[in-house]
Amino acid sequence: MPMHSRSLLLAVTAASLTAACVDPPFDPIPDEFPPKGVMHGTVTYSGPMPCGVGGHIRGNANILLFNINLLPPPEGLGVTAQRIAAVSGDVLFADVAPQIPADGCPPAGTPPVTVTADFELGPIDPGVYQARGFFDYDGDFSPVFNFANLPTKGDVGGGAIANIADVIKNGAAPAFQQIPVGIQQSDGTWAIPPEGFVVSNVGVTLSDAALVTTNRPYFYISNYAPAAERDGTIPTPVDNPTEIKIPADFEMWDGSLANTEKSIFKFTLASGLPTADNATFPGDENDISKRPPFYFHTGDQIFLSAYDANHDGILGNDKTIPSPLLAAIAPVVTLAKIDTEVDPIVMRTTQTHPFVLSSAITAPKGIMTAIAAPATPTGYDSFSAFLPPTVVCAQDPANAHSKTVIVSPYQKDTKGADIITDPDRTKSEAAKQLQRDPAAFSIVYRCLPPGHYAINAIYPATTQAWSLPNESGMCMSGEAPGQVNGLPTCGAREKLSSQAVHIQIVGATDPNYCNSLRPASGEVDDYADACLTASELQRYRDGTLWNP
Repeated sequence: MPMHSRSLLLAVTAASLTAACVDPPFDPIPDEFPPKGVMHGTVTYSGPMPCGVGGHIRGNANILLFNINLLPPPEGLGVTAQRIAAVSGDVLFADVAPQIPADGCPPAGTPPVTVTADFELGPIDPGVYQARGFFDYDGDFSPVFNFANLPTKGDVGGGAIANIADVIKNGAAPAFQQIPVGIQQSDGTWAIPPEGFVVSNVGVTLSDAALVTTNRPYFYISNYAPAAERDGTIPTPVDNPTEIKIPADFEMWDGSLANTEKSIFKFTLASGLPTADNATFPGDENDISKRPPFYFHTGDQIFLSAYDANHDGILGNDKTIPSPLLAAIAPVVTLAKIDTEVDPIVMRTTQTHPFVLSSAITAPKGIMTAIAAPATPTGYDSFSAFLPPTVVCAQDPANAHSKTVIVSPYQKDTKGADIITDPDRTKSEAAKQLQRDPAAFSIVYRCLPPGHYAINAIYPATTQAWSLPNESGMCMSGEAPGQVNGLPTCGAREKLSSQAVHIQIVGATDPNYCNSLRPASGEVDDYADACLTASELQRYRDGTLWNP
């Protein structure tokens, strides 16, 4: 094993000083490499026989480890797995390799196969985890790129599931095992003992009972309707917007049932990518996206359905976070603030401390009110997402008891009606959906945190998602923007411009109003604690955060 560079430096320095008979000028750093956990187990695959490519078996079994406090959306506020282990197809299917074509797939009617292999995950921080996984049947998974880091149709899902027999026999929803790593302390936290911590005999099952039957909800923004102005004027909607800007002091004109839709922002999410007849985005992006290096699977509609938003195991009684009166319909559409300090070019990194999230209201036919959630998944070529003037800020997404703030710029609309009509219920519903401590929630009236926000559409049942912006529409570091035959490029590859569109919360229409909402110096300020980064906090204090 190669020596860590710092350890090598310490060794060389110590040897030199010893030769010169001089004492080292510093003590070793305590806990420079603190003990960690490791997980061993077996992955069992039971499903269709895989395909061969170039004499190898296509695809890997991917095992993803999630801290239960950072589960993937919409169950939690996690943005990535803590660890990923891959068991290659060659290893997993070694015992049946002679039955698999060297190039191509087994003929129709080939019976399913059951195989096993060992896996190891580590190093792991202390905590309680869920192990989820899937076999990448078509071999297109890549954890490096946001557009390729989740399962697609035909992949075989599963994980370390407590009710695996019920899942396989009856199609029950999986209940993932809670796997402790470390020793729980008296204060409820977890710690790794000095000798480390090993979790053994973890069983991960990937079964065709959990076959992924949908592709990711690929989309682009085909229409954007700004909210009504203060006097009720309805701005002209924009087809195929290339930029979307929302003022931080967004004020609702009229929150009544008849006019709410006109008073908040509306986005139309169209399935797939723009085709050749789209004048805004040059080229046939839908066709280009299916070729290298993207390999998008854009043939499906987007499927809308009811989902278990409050995690009570019952469908049909669930409401949205922004409005406890409206049905929760998947895909869940959220805006997540992007960390532009660490990722200013590609903007694919979600800000985690603090985590800032806004939830939209999914509507099947462009109408927000009086719409029931489809009882079974129903395909649509497009659907609408309505964005109210609220965000949720979590001071520490990994700590369910940390400050969590629901933010709105105004308490009332221009007609004098409350925007958050039932504060206690709103906090309770949000706590259930985000699986956070209700006592940690508060509602504050401040202008929205400015910045760039990714648009995410998520299928809760499979945690499949699609996000804008993603790498296909942005030139990454080292890729020079260019043009070939009138089409935009990034280095040698084509650029999918529709995939660069995102939302920006910009400076306020009236910064003085925003600044007037700040509490007096020395008073408790949950908004500052839970919503702002260190650099934003400085601008908040000096009154420039919401400047145009």
